[in-house]
Amino acid sequence: MALVLTRKSGDAVTIQVPGGEDIVVSLYVTEDKLIRLNIDAPKEYKILRNELLGQTDLEEK
Repeated sequence: MALVLTRKSGDAVTIQVPGGEDIVVSLYVTEDKLIRLNIDAPKEYKILRNELLGQTDLEEK
């Protein structure tokens, strides 16, 4: 299951995790049109780019 959202620069999405420590993902668009994600999560969670897992595309899951 996937959730697809449209967000504007500066908007955020909160993922509520059992136990109370939420994960907040914020989106920012730079002047040169790059997308930056800020992921604020507890240290216990690993956050890895797909290429580090050997996945280059969301369809490969």
